[in-house]
Amino acid sequence: MKKLSLALGILAFAAALGAQVPAGKVLYVYDEANEQSKPYIGYFKGAFAAEGLAFDEASAFQVPSMDLTKYRAVLVHGMVMAFATKSPVRDWLKSEKRLGGKRVALFVTANRWFLGKLDKQLRDLLAKDGAVPVDAVSAATKKLDAAEKEAAVRGFVERLR
Repeated sequence: MKKLSLALGILAFAAALGAQVPAGKVLYVYDEANEQSKPYIGYFKGAFAAEGLAFDEASAFQVPSMDLTKYRAVLVHGMVMAFATKSPVRDWLKSEKRLGGKRVALFVTANRWFLGKLDKQLRDLLAKDGAVPVDAVSAATKKLDAAEKEAAVRGFVERLR
């Protein structure tokens, strides 16, 4: 059932995003590079390459010093990592003031009950400064193997063309 929910979420994202994000560079922002996030960072890099999308990647710690005006879209990837409720992406979004009017895609992953809470917090923070959320996918990852996680990322990214 969770796999079906993830698949339906990806299809909803695809329908909502479709042609809404014009061609151009995408910024992929993730919490931090660590044991839990590195596979996803790899999945996203592979998916961007497969789609021929120009992209930059940055941890939430790096983004405050970056020029966001050159990006057509910002893909925010929040994770609940090893039961920790810390979220560098959430902390960044609390102070970020440059996303107003930007198209933002949100991808949230977790393997426990924290998923819904982090997803809601990140959506609320994106909305507070007028970011234009295109859509979001929340993935409960406990039951997904590596191939299914990679497929979820590819399905998400292919709509950023």
